[in-house]
Amino acid sequence: MIRKINIRRGLQASHWLVVLAIYFLIPRISFSQNVYNTGSSLTIKSGTVIYIKGSYIHSDGDIDNDGEVNIVDSLVNNDAGFGVFGDPANRPIAGTVTFEGITDQQISGTGMPVIFYNFKFKSASLSTFKLFRQFEVGGQLIFEAGNINLNGRLIDLGTTGNLSGETNARRISGSAGYITASRNLPIGFNGEIADFGLHIDVGVNNFGPTEVRRSHFALKPFSSNGNINRFYDFRPSNPGLDPAPTLIMDFFDNETLPGHTLSDYKIFHSFKD
Repeated sequence: MIRKINIRRGLQASHWLVVLAIYFLIPRISFSQNVYNTGSSLTIKSGTVIYIKGSYIHSDGDIDNDGEVNIVDSLVNNDAGFGVFGDPANRPIAGTVTFEGITDQQISGTGMPVIFYNFKFKSASLSTFKLFRQFEVGGQLIFEAGNINLNGRLIDLGTTGNLSGETNARRISGSAGYITASRNLPIGFNGEIADFGLHIDVGVNNFGPTEVRRSHFALKPFSSNGNINRFYDFRPSNPGLDPAPTLIMDFFDNETLPGHTLSDYKIFHSFKD
């Protein structure tokens, strides 16, 4: 169940915390073991599905993915100059990478962060996807089964990415790290940011380009006045005005403190100039 709580506070502060080109045209291609890319340029056309029944280890090259890549094990990027499916100057505008293993999966490597358009996690055994390297999503980060453990890293949804399908049974967690998104919040903006579970009606405020970070650990260890395993870090370009905007914060049952009900919770907020 998703829980909601309303927040209305003054927001005068500027930062507050709450070489070989391969074209895949065949509809379905399957690799029965690990796949290594040491310099090939791969083009996967729309409608084509690539199954990798192992891990994908990327050292050099690039993938132009307009179709779907399914990975049963994990993804390793050791390319310092490219994010496997795109780079900051050439971001993917289509294509889905699906992780659907029966054991825990991970993303790791010594290269730059992996850049996806759509990232889908649908573990067959309700296992966990663990980050050992940050990644970026420009389209949808889709939950179908299993949890994502931030493991102290970050997921960057940028200015266009959104969460999709997150529930109490399949969600983001982690004792450190955060997921972030950036949106422009002009006067009159009223909506949810990146499906983060944070709804804001800015009213007369013009926050401008704003980064919102969501973390999944308690800032204060559990006690009689501890906090749930979720908080938001709101970073607008412009300070707020009165009247203050209105916020609605969603959270899941599995993020709450044991033995407490919704009426027990109060809002904690802090400001940083």
